[in-house]
Amino acid sequence: MEKTINQEHYFYVNNGEILKNLNDLLECIKIIDPTTFSHHFNSEKNDFYNWTRDVLKDTVLAKQLLKSKTREEMIKSIEQRLIKKSKSSGNQNKKLKIFQIKKAITNG
Repeated sequence: MEKTINQEHYFYVNNGEILKNLNDLLECIKIIDPTTFSHHFNSEKNDFYNWTRDVLKDTVLAKQLLKSKTREEMIKSIEQRLIKKSKSSGNQNKKLKIFQIKKAITNG
């Protein structure tokens, strides 16, 4: 599950889009026009990296975004990160269920 962030930390894209989480970022980068993309990602700045690092607190992905040279590289990095987080979340849910079953057996 995606972490909820406060409204003041949303990413306000130059085209009016508002990003609230990593899924939003992925979809945005896939479809925004080249001019808007270049406004946020160019040789002088990388707003996607900054937001991922400073707001989402995902330093692993932020480092990948910093290394990215193209939109396609960014998309691939975000997709891979979402897959990894999804697997991790699934493992946490399994551990919780196992704990709950053990507790029920012990108490029952």
